[in-house]
Amino acid sequence: HHQSIDPVQLAQRQSSCIIYNKQQDVKVLVWGEAHYFFTHFIEKEEINKNTWKGRSACRGQITGPVRVVLSPDDFYKVQQGDVLVVTNTSPDFVVLFDRIVGIIAEEGGITAHVSVVSREYGIPCIVWVHGITAQLKDEQQVLVDADSGEVSIIV
Repeated sequence: HHQSIDPVQLAQRQSSCIIYNKQQDVKVLVWGEAHYFFTHFIEKEEINKNTWKGRSACRGQITGPVRVVLSPDDFYKVQQGDVLVVTNTSPDFVVLFDRIVGIIAEEGGITAHVSVVSREYGIPCIVWVHGITAQLKDEQQVLVDADSGEVSIIV
């Protein structure tokens, strides 16, 4: 017996959907429920937030100005002493590694490209910092504490 998916429900799920797991009880919220959950529980944590936690990929502590680089089109922005903020990296990003002093990545585990290359270059690197490319802005001063896995804006 094949069950078809309602196209309206599918569109709502694609528009806004939150899946969360609380003590093995998985909930799927769509549309209005998802929006309510986001605005009442998730967004409040993000407002005035200036510290984020991730996983350390290469230890060390460094401060510097942020450069958000989403693609090779943004490479021109990166200057000596910058902290690279990326979704992830690929081999074409390596040209930047002589200029940067730290890396913050949204994705990646300890064997990801960004993690391996940061260790090769000895650049403090924190990975798995959810949503960081949207939350940090170019030229904000940050502390990358890759010993503890914390990123913070220096106010």
